[in-house]
Amino acid sequence: MKRKAFVPVLTIILILFGFAYARAGFHNTFINIFEKARDSVASITVKPNSSSPNAKPTDLKGSGFVWTSDGYIISAAHLFQGNIKEIEISIGQKVLRGRLVGKDNNTDIALVKVEAPMPLKTLQFGNSDDIKVGEWVAAIGDPFGLEDTMTHGIISGKKRNIGLVSDEFIQHDAAINPGNSG
Repeated sequence: MKRKAFVPVLTIILILFGFAYARAGFHNTFINIFEKARDSVASITVKPNSSSPNAKPTDLKGSGFVWTSDGYIISAAHLFQGNIKEIEISIGQKVLRGRLVGKDNNTDIALVKVEAPMPLKTLQFGNSDDIKVGEWVAAIGDPFGLEDTMTHGIISGKKRNIGLVSDEFIQHDAAINPGNSG
């Protein structure tokens, strides 16, 4: 009898150990993602020109990521509205001046160029055809101007139609706070 009772107890212990191990692995996965990506995340400050001498222009803050090692950064188009005085890009400890190369308001994508003294670290792209609904995703940026912030969620849907020419958008539920877009 004692031996039969031992088997379910051992099974429960192994299951709990398995959950703890899986949780630790899951935890480390997000830490590894953050450590690999943080040097490719750009904090963007857009300083607008003021058209009125009494008006105090408000800087817009957002995020982006290094697309190419020679200084092209992808961000959100809504950051670059109106008459822009200056674009300041912070990547790690580097603060660089940027210039808007182009933007598409329909997809809310902008391309910014910086002249960096050395090659910048880029993110590795995956194949969006390979993702599945329910897979984990992470968002890294600077919401509210706070550096090194990470949120996570899941892929909620694929090939979402939002009325644009190309309707292959991926839906996710990772938190995107003000200043984290891009």
